[in-house]
Amino acid sequence: MQIYAGYVSEINRVITNTEEIELVCYGMNALLSKIVYENAGNYNPTLSGDPYTLINTVITHVNTRFNYFSLDGATVGTSVSYQTQNNNSLGVIKGISELAENHYFYMDRYTLRFKPIPTVATHTFTLAKDIIDLQIDTDESSVGNRLILEYGAGTKVYEDTASIALYGARETYKQDTRITNLATADEFGANFILQNKDPVEKISLRIKRIEGSEGLPIDEWWELDTLGEIDFIGVKSFYMIKPGDTCKIRNIKNNYDNLVIHKVDYTDEICTISLNKYDDFISLIKQ
Repeated sequence: MQIYAGYVSEINRVITNTEEIELVCYGMNALLSKIVYENAGNYNPTLSGDPYTLINTVITHVNTRFNYFSLDGATVGTSVSYQTQNNNSLGVIKGISELAENHYFYMDRYTLRFKPIPTVATHTFTLAKDIIDLQIDTDESSVGNRLILEYGAGTKVYEDTASIALYGARETYKQDTRITNLATADEFGANFILQNKDPVEKISLRIKRIEGSEGLPIDEWWELDTLGEIDFIGVKSFYMIKPGDTCKIRNIKNNYDNLVIHKVDYTDEICTISLNKYDDFISLIKQ
């Protein structure tokens, strides 16, 4: 089973009584930052169209250098305009993704996956069954409910009146001349307000492998329950949890029905998952 794809960046030799080699490896996403996006020698072109189509254009360009990458996703149904401003390909992809409301991307080995945030929980975790421990931190200082956006064609203010009534005005000024028209500015502004109008709840939980699964073949270390949800009985299910998936938590007082998974770390015994309601789920990178 392959759980990692990347490239070797450093080879370090350590010699004592024996000789050892230490490898420093990076995920495939790092290669995207090595190629500056251009269009026929123009390093500052304006890309216009559906965000998925624009990202595909960038991936196609990168493949003229490496020919490693593919794109998985679908059109968003909106049209945006984005000026690349001599940025590397990963930076351009991040910038375009910020204009696609409720979407995120991550690298899955050689495939860049550009997806909408699921509206129904992808996974279910149960306290006292799957979950070893759970930590919840609420940060009201993260609230941003009024955005002053200066873009390539003017300045516009975006705000959420309900959030302002609760927390007072929390203003943010952003200048981004890569955004070249009002429609694209509106996409960016709406997405910013959606992500920042409420306090961020950062949640970290650890999932365990149950007793008795050690002797099972690896392909049998997971199953689906009667609701079609993952029932965690072993390591294989850890690999099925991806950044950008969502989850609900059972057996807890608060109502957590569709939280965004931000980061996944796992060993052969324990899976640590970082998730929250809004945070920076647009530009997720899975090493």
